[in-house]
Order: sequence, then C-alpha cells, then structure tokens
Amino acid sequence: MLETILTIDDTNRLFRYAIDEQPLLPIQDIVGTMQVSEGSCQTELRWDVSFTITDETAQSRVEPAIREMYAAGAAGLEARAQ
Repeated sequence: MLETILTIDDTNRLFRYAIDEQPLLPIQDIVGTMQVSEGSCQTELRWDVSFTITDETAQSRVEPAIREMYAAGAAGLEARAQ
C-alpha cells in the first residue's frame, strides 16, 4: 500500500491522507480525513473517507469492507489511547 500525507494541522487536530495504491478493493481516489475534537466528557474522532468504486458490481461488498476496516482502525486508536 502506498499513502501520501496531505495535511497535518496540529492546531485543528486534523490529519488528511491519500491512499495512492492498494491491492485489496476495487477502489481508487481514496482520501481520508481524521479530526479529533474534545467533547464535554470524552475525546471524539471523526474519520471520513471518500473514494471511487472502479467496479460498480462490487459496491455491495466494498462499502461494508471499508466500514469494517475503519472501525477496526478507530478501535485500535482508542485502545492505544487508554
């Protein structure tokens, strides 16, 4: 997998990256944005991703796989923060 860091903004707690190459799913133009904000009782991570599906017949498989991967990543970050 090949990734490029697009933005690191410490002031706004924002990290933005592009995944330039990945062999797992039929998607391209992948850009992810992570932003951390302080809530009244907890820290919140907002993690958005945009992408283009290159094989429309795979859409029903791609979106759940993306959700699972990002949920696992967020859970890993949470475990590491504790």
